[in-house]
Amino acid sequence: MTKAVTNKAMGSAYDTNESFAVYAAYSEGLFDASGSYSNFWTQPTEQCNYNSSYNAWAPSTTYYWPRAGYLTFQAYSPAGASSDMTKLSHSWSNGFTFTGFTVPAAYSQYDLLYTERVENCQRSNYTVTRDNGYDDDPNYPTFIYNGINLAFKHALSLVEVQAASALGSNATIKFYVQKIVLKNAYNKGTFTQNNADPWNVDTSEDLVDYPVLDKGSDWQVLPGAEESPASINPALTLMVMPQTLHRSAGTTLNTSTDAYLEVTYKEGSAGTPTTIPVPLPDPWVTGKKYTYRLLFSNHIEFTAQITDWEDEIRGYHRIVI
Repeated sequence: MTKAVTNKAMGSAYDTNESFAVYAAYSEGLFDASGSYSNFWTQPTEQCNYNSSYNAWAPSTTYYWPRAGYLTFQAYSPAGASSDMTKLSHSWSNGFTFTGFTVPAAYSQYDLLYTERVENCQRSNYTVTRDNGYDDDPNYPTFIYNGINLAFKHALSLVEVQAASALGSNATIKFYVQKIVLKNAYNKGTFTQNNADPWNVDTSEDLVDYPVLDKGSDWQVLPGAEESPASINPALTLMVMPQTLHRSAGTTLNTSTDAYLEVTYKEGSAGTPTTIPVPLPDPWVTGKKYTYRLLFSNHIEFTAQITDWEDEIRGYHRIVI
């Protein structure tokens, strides 16, 4: 079983409940992917778990730095992600290939991550001497952290749906939402790290739907648009496979082939329930977050904001139905 933190985007701080798998290469000289090197671990990878004593992650087996030579590292997360793909492979030239990865169902998803190579690490740079370490933390009372920094990248896309009333929170007319479904997504494909477009989506598989909100027989009243934006369902973080969303000819939404949001809402507590399709701007891109904001008035206004999961990139798309 994976030790992944399900239903949660990792963000900029790696979760201490999480574990990752690391490859390590030993070379006598500076690392060259086409040159001479060997596997440093006694097995292909080592699982690294959080160690509270060091406030860092350590391999399951204790390894000591070689007296000479260089170590190069590369990692993926979570350590158990291989159970959700038909094959996981790694080469020092091209990085990771996740063959036949299937995005788990909503509420069971996790943040699939990978790193670039961290090259040419030497024992002399990581010898722990208080107040004189490579990347140490003198504020830590007992031990000084003196380890390898891994910068993980997100392999999937993150989707958040927000909804609000354009009439404001003090309006006598209220809008209610009962159900929102993300329709027609592919959930299986192969990730190749070295490719400019890393995902090759398997379009031979059936399209799947992801619940965003389902109140059953109840209804959720929408806040005013002047209030701070909030997810329509904070309990659900939706991570999806990067892909093309508009797959039909022309610009008109085809609900049989294109990805879209299906929204069930009503105006007023005694209003008539209405279900509508809401198109999505194309596409989902690796490592980006998509915030879809539904604004209800006499019509629905739909905006989409595209951001990195850390540093923000501003993009804007507006659809009026």
